[in-house]
Amino acid sequence: MAATKGIRVTEADHERLVRLTTQTSMKQHEVITRALDILEREVLLDSINAGFEALQGNSLAWDAELAERALWDRTNPDTGSDG
Repeated sequence: MAATKGIRVTEADHERLVRLTTQTSMKQHEVITRALDILEREVLLDSINAGFEALQGNSLAWDAELAERALWDRTNPDTGSDG
C-alpha cells in the first residue's frame, strides 16, 4: 500500500469532497487524484499556450514555425494535396 499523508482542508472543501464521493461513487482519494490530474493538465496546457504566445510574438521565429509546418504538410499524404 502506498504511503499516505494527512492534509488539512477547510470544512467547506471537506463537504465538497464528501458530496463528490457520493455523486460519483468514487473514494475520497480517487476524487483528489482526479482533481490533481485535471489541474496538472490545465497547468501544462497553460504553459504550452504561453509558449506559443511567446513564439507568435517573435515574428522571425513564428515565420520559421509556419515554414516548418508547411514542409511537414507536404510530406503528409492525408492533407489532400496533389503533390
